[in-house]
Amino acid sequence: MLKGKSLIVSALSAVVIFYILLGSYLFKVDASQKKTYVALDTFQMVYKLALDKYVDPVNPNKLIRGALKGLLESVDGYSAYFKKDEYEFIQKRSNMKGDVGIVLSPHMGYYKIMAIVPNSPASRSGLLVGDTISEINGKGISEYDYLYVKALLKGKVGDSIKIGVQRGSDEDDLYETNIVREVVKEKIVSSNLIQEGMGYLKVYAILPGSGPVVKREIENLKNKGAKKLIIDLRMAYGNGYEDAVFISDLFLKKGTITILKSKDRVVKKYIASPDVLFSEKVVVLIDGTTWQAPEIVVSSLKENKRAKIVGFKTFGGAGIGKFIPMRDGDVLYLTHEVFCAPDGSPFISKKARTSGVRPDIKYPPEEFAMDLYSKYILGKGDVAVKYYKAYKKKVYEKQLQKAIELLKGKKSLKKAV
Repeated sequence: MLKGKSLIVSALSAVVIFYILLGSYLFKVDASQKKTYVALDTFQMVYKLALDKYVDPVNPNKLIRGALKGLLESVDGYSAYFKKDEYEFIQKRSNMKGDVGIVLSPHMGYYKIMAIVPNSPASRSGLLVGDTISEINGKGISEYDYLYVKALLKGKVGDSIKIGVQRGSDEDDLYETNIVREVVKEKIVSSNLIQEGMGYLKVYAILPGSGPVVKREIENLKNKGAKKLIIDLRMAYGNGYEDAVFISDLFLKKGTITILKSKDRVVKKYIASPDVLFSEKVVVLIDGTTWQAPEIVVSSLKENKRAKIVGFKTFGGAGIGKFIPMRDGDVLYLTHEVFCAPDGSPFISKKARTSGVRPDIKYPPEEFAMDLYSKYILGKGDVAVKYYKAYKKKVYEKQLQKAIELLKGKKSLKKAV
């Protein structure tokens, strides 16, 4: 019966989307009016048939809310329609200090762990970056919206939460762990000299206020003699968009850093200032766990040909959303502004293929360490974990070696000019 209901909701969602697209032209021309009326008529027909003919009783309000949720899910993984009690729950939990230290992203209808905060409860739990969260406290979460799932992870300091994740090939093989919430302090950056004259800057998160912290770390590397720099943005996240602009500007003398767009206009264009903190050669490491504010740094250095970008395509997720009050206390959360690369292309896209930022050098090749990756995909439980860690370690080491090779190579990388 659940499958049948899902089909009804999908049908309604498709009709609502069609109606919305045509509705904007409602009062322009007669042809558009006719199409809109046809769409509305179709919606009413499907709605009535669902109520009258479906084998089980159907709640009209649930049918409409399901259609609304389906409509927003087709837009992106962040926008959502929340009932009054859901919104109140999100607001209440967001203000609580207890957290587990998991960075989540919506991933094809599921919730994927993009990063785990160092020294957080999650870092001691056995969870892995790349795990798909299937359950929280014994309940499936696939039907919950992104902000609601994030709120579920928060709570009172000292309270426990049970998280179930899928990994490997067996969908029925659920790894469960109990985590006690703590006050989580997110790590921003660390650095060291990996070779004489070569600095390594590991950025964990770009949050509001992170810019000056990263700047001090770069200054420390320069004082230690760094003439070349590797910026590691793998598993980097955060909503410090203005700080990402600040960090990008430390390497650029001119050019566009990023563009903030709304539906029909450019909200703001960020341009580099002439002052540069680090003008020498730079290589940036990225992968599918690089997203949000760090993508601004990646794209600005890439498009201005200031650094070589090595690794895999970033996730794609630099946008700003807002809550819009609806009737009866319900709330609409809508992505209303997006950050774009200097060429104007947004990081967020409906298609995974066109989202994010692509590297200059995709590395390592797909066939690299395929034996380990295959064993991870086909493995179960602890066996899958073993091969995943081995594969990830090999790939990360290989990418770092490539960055070192580029910085040491005779073929010069562009400096800030």
